Amino acid sequence: MIAYKSPAKLNIFLDIVSKREDSYHNIISLMVKIGFFDIVEVSVFDQDKVLLNVEGDAPADSENICCKAADLMKKKFGIKKGIAINLKKSIPMQSGLGGGSSNAACVIKSINDIFALGLSSSELIMLGSGLGSDVPFFIEESNWAVVEGRGEILRPLKTPFIFSAVVILPEYRHRTADLYSRWKPSLTQDKRWDKIRFCSADEIDMNFIKQFSYNVFEEVSNSRLISKLKKDISDFGADLVNMTGSGSALYAVSSDIAVLKN
Repeated sequence: MIAYKSPAKLNIFLDIVSKREDSYHNIISLMVKIGFFDIVEVSVFDQDKVLLNVEGDAPADSENICCKAADLMKKKFGIKKGIAINLKKSIPMQSGLGGGSSNAACVIKSINDIFALGLSSSELIMLGSGLGSDVPFFIEESNWAVVEGRGEILRPLKTPFIFSAVVILPEYRHRTADLYSRWKPSLTQDKRWDKIRFCSADEIDMNFIKQFSYNVFEEVSNSRLISKLKKDISDFGADLVNMTGSGSALYAVSSDIAVLKN
């Protein structure tokens, strides 16, 4: 059996560049993995099928992206052994924290390891990109990356910068597909794309995060609840409050750890 910690992520910057002919969207994002994670355990058995056991809030059927990842690897590489997945969920669904994509990345990497397929990181990323836009980022080993295209174009940033954040999860959830369908080019107003696209690892610090934090989905959702939550959290003294992914999770950042504890 192989066990992976399957981390959540935050989008420090997220904008939609354009809609593609294949109905997906080109994005540009600065993303970071955080120390909030699920556990994905993968083992092999003799029957030629995929089994999934879930502890926590996630579907335990073939619609789970973990099963799709295992099926993809079995078909692609002619694997006739069974794949058993035990998923211990902590990351909430439909939160913008990337839990499902992270889980799928762990399944892909586990199968590569168990069956000694010898696939490179770039090969794993290409496989993962067919499952979800965030999967390539979770296959990439670096904690930070600039992400473009559908999510398959990655520029890792090996920065030593570490920061503390608190994740806040409202009771309601956002459906990613719904928000993407509501996006219009007129909603993309930030356009500091080149500053993100060409930023260096040395530039990443608290001032950079404060200056360039942005999420187009806050404008797309036009949610009064999100706006009110951001104001309420800022009133506690947070330096920055931002939505991650398509939401609905928010994260608060402060250089004063006491503010975050409150």
